[in-house]
Parts: sequence; C-alpha cells; structure tokens
Amino acid sequence: MAVSIDNVLIGKRIKDFRLEKNLTLAEAAETIKCSPSLISLVENGRCGISLTKLQKLLFLYGKTMGDLVKDGNDEDESNKHVVNLANAQHVTKYGDDVEMLLLAHDIHLKMLEPAFFRLLPKATLGPLSHIGEEFIFVLEGTLEARIENTETGEISEYTIQQYDSMYYESSCLHTFHNPTDKPASFIGVGTPPSF
Repeated sequence: MAVSIDNVLIGKRIKDFRLEKNLTLAEAAETIKCSPSLISLVENGRCGISLTKLQKLLFLYGKTMGDLVKDGNDEDESNKHVVNLANAQHVTKYGDDVEMLLLAHDIHLKMLEPAFFRLLPKATLGPLSHIGEEFIFVLEGTLEARIENTETGEISEYTIQQYDSMYYESSCLHTFHNPTDKPASFIGVGTPPSF
C-alpha cells in the first residue's frame, strides 16, 4: 500500500492531538463511532479518513482544520498571500472520491477558511456541522445540497449548478452530493475557522 506524505504528516498531527488530550485509541474511536484500528491506520498515514469523522476527531481534540495543516510558509515571504491550486495544501483525500485543498497559507491565523472541494461522480461530502457561517460557489458540475436545522427540524434541499452560490449557517447539518457522472467542484469559505 502506497503511503502519501500528506497522510503521514496529517496522521502524525492527529496522533499528537490525541496524546495532548491523554486519550487512548479506543476512547477516541468510541467517541466518533469507528474502530481503534481505523484511527491507528490514519495516525500512521496508512489510510485517509472521511471528512465527517475527521471533523469529529478535531472537535474532540479541541482543534480545527487550520491546526491540522499549519504549513509553516515562512521561508518565502514574497508568496505569503498567493496560493496556486496546483500547489495548494492538501488536507487529505477523503476516500477516493472527495478531495479538499486549502486556499490560504496559515489558515489557523486567519478569520476566513477558504478551501477548494472536488467531488467525483456520485460522491457525497457530509453531513458536516461546525460553528459559524459558510459560503460556497460551484465551479463545475451539479450538486444536491441538503441543509438541516437540528434545532427546528427544518430541512431544505437545493440543486446547485455551475456558477451558483449558496450561503448558510454552518451550524446546520450540511451535505453535498454529486448526483452526476461527471466531477463537481466548488470553493467553500467558512468563518470563523472552525472546521
């Protein structure tokens, strides 16, 4: 099995976060409802983890995505404001069908959390929930979006297509599904960085 450098670095940080909280693999796994062996594989860079499970782990550890991917981009001050998508920080691939890349350096120091998401055909991202507000802009393809207010039970469903945008409270459960046979991608910006 090939091991991605990104998976190894992210796995090490996830393990460090768990150890900072003095949690065992079993305790962390029980909280996010998975097996201890899955968390061990993730921590050792042997596999990715779903975005939903990663979000739950980070919440358990009191961390955000920005904490996970601190990029230490101090070596080239001339490019501290520019991120090219080809060189964007991969958070990780979530399975083989969802990818997230960060669109700013040092996210943990920012007020906004901009990211690029790519969903392969039939892929689903979510359900996710975190504090704040979120904006998305569809670059290509079609997405089915579901927003659920867990306090009121209200559910809203939308079909959003290329060049459509959407703004919602990210504390609501939000899920995006690519129902087509073509890839879909979107830019997502959340505030505050809590994901």
